[in-house]
Amino acid sequence: MKNKILGITLLMAICLMSVSVAQAGCSEGICCDKDLWAKLSENEVHTARANNIEYEIEVLVISETSNEAKFKINGEITDALSEGEEDTLADGSVIEVKKIITDESPSKVIICFDYGILHCSGIVGELTDGETENYVVGNYEYEVEASVYQGNFRLQVNGEYTDWLGIGSEQTMADGLKIKVLDIGGDHITFCMTPGSEPTTQAIPTVLETSKPKRKIDLSNYPDLFINGKSLNTDFVVGDQAPADDVIAAIDISVSFQKYGVSKTGGARLASEISNYNRNIISIGRPCDNAVTAQILRTNGISDYDSDCSYDLRPGQAVVYLFDYNGYAHMLVFGYSRLETRQAARALTFQKMKGRKQLLEFGEGMPVPETTATEQETCWTAVEQFKREMIEEYDSKGLPIPEDIMKKYEEMHARCAGARTAPQTYDRCISEYESKAREQQITWQNYPEADRIRKEGLKVCGEKFGMPIPGPSRPAEEIAECMKEIEKFKRELVEKYDNKGIPIPEDLMKKYNEMRIRCTNEIITPERTAPPVIEDRKEDCPGCRKNGACMQIGIRFLEGDAPVYCDIDHAFKPQKQNSEVCMNNYECLSNTCSDGVCQSMGEQIKGIQKELAEQKGILEKIMGFFKRIFG
Repeated sequence: MKNKILGITLLMAICLMSVSVAQAGCSEGICCDKDLWAKLSENEVHTARANNIEYEIEVLVISETSNEAKFKINGEITDALSEGEEDTLADGSVIEVKKIITDESPSKVIICFDYGILHCSGIVGELTDGETENYVVGNYEYEVEASVYQGNFRLQVNGEYTDWLGIGSEQTMADGLKIKVLDIGGDHITFCMTPGSEPTTQAIPTVLETSKPKRKIDLSNYPDLFINGKSLNTDFVVGDQAPADDVIAAIDISVSFQKYGVSKTGGARLASEISNYNRNIISIGRPCDNAVTAQILRTNGISDYDSDCSYDLRPGQAVVYLFDYNGYAHMLVFGYSRLETRQAARALTFQKMKGRKQLLEFGEGMPVPETTATEQETCWTAVEQFKREMIEEYDSKGLPIPEDIMKKYEEMHARCAGARTAPQTYDRCISEYESKAREQQITWQNYPEADRIRKEGLKVCGEKFGMPIPGPSRPAEEIAECMKEIEKFKRELVEKYDNKGIPIPEDLMKKYNEMRIRCTNEIITPERTAPPVIEDRKEDCPGCRKNGACMQIGIRFLEGDAPVYCDIDHAFKPQKQNSEVCMNNYECLSNTCSDGVCQSMGEQIKGIQKELAEQKGILEKIMGFFKRIFG
């Protein structure tokens, strides 16, 4: 019987302790607008954990004569506080005395407590939605942009996105930079950045702002005008509705900088994104296609209007302008037609120029060249870059892709798909499969699918052209030894190319893949029989097709005014409203699928609040039960 009474007494004590501390709100007739409500006795120690920080709150003394209380919080002693007074600690946390109770034994004090921000041993940053700021952390500079969607924040750090973040969230970026969220308000996020323990020595900071050229602004100093050390020092600009040829021309120029030792090049920006002209600019495309080209011509007293868009140029001609704008270099590249614009972009790599204007002539009446395999690959490079930018700007942020942007992507895709190609060879056959594999690997991070495509390519192309194809698996001990050689070769590729921001050459990637296949498979060389039959193979699409373009599963965009998504059955479907049944976030218009139904963030918060209220109600019922038992 004594044991039973003792057990009930202990249970009652546990329940009493459980309600002596609560979240912000009202209890025992005393309301609290801070993070924690607590009723503590003299010499009692309460431990609370918030935002990955542990707080130890000790009541040092409760004075009956002065009606004051003093506390020690994480080793820091507060002032003697009367009812209604508060004290702010070094880390920003605040303690407030709500009521001192001296007619109980022992004496008690009711407090409210606000947790401070998390400790940061690095650099503290604070951004609002859409704001971009540059921070120097350790030896590197980082461009950080914040974005919010339905109350959640994420950061873009030198082009790399974090996950959606909450208070106390921690994430390590690719170069070792550590990010910890200190606080999140309605429209702002406060975070801490510390360098990794072993920062990547080859990391190259993103070119954040262009600087004025150190050399005289003259075409004879191209490309040095647009290079700063080993980094690109300019923006490439194309028109908002630029034809695919202009985009490809911009990429041709950008890639050409690699031969001058530039290890980090950039992609094209849209004319509408340029509002500040105090920067170096290479603008590609005719004034009728590119608003920035037109604006720069007007600024320098040259008419940007021409009824037929030829600007006094004849077939086979292009022009390169160079202007000085407040010490910055503005270069324009355009031709009689889009074809001459592309030819001018290629000519910049070998054409000697001087002065501020250079007329380029490629031969009047020169026939339009066939689209070679190299040009077609460049065309697909432009498409892939546009796709990556489209996904980063919209889909990765949970936003539907606008219809005009999607239409432009489809036009670029259709143009490349319709280009004439050279007769197929074994190398071209392998290259086509490798392009598909690298898309899966680089764009979608789908490594198993990339491996499958490469193996299929070796088999199909080997059978078609009588070349080696994969055979049965080799013994594990042989594979282990072979893989050591693979890893060594891989490290060499990464150190020589990837860490410096230089694309790994296609022939070396091919060699790497062939070595990997040889490690895991024996090679079988089929007998040569009749010449291979060249067949047109339709591109495999793991997602949904739209006007010939392959879209990934889960991508969302506007079809007219209706938001749709690509489902796993390779069909586009309307996005679902709140409360509809779902399995994935992308199915929901709110981009939030929780407990099998589409929900808004507001509904999730209401659910949490309801759950807390129910827990509080249960505790009050238990207290009422013990009051009835023990009077």
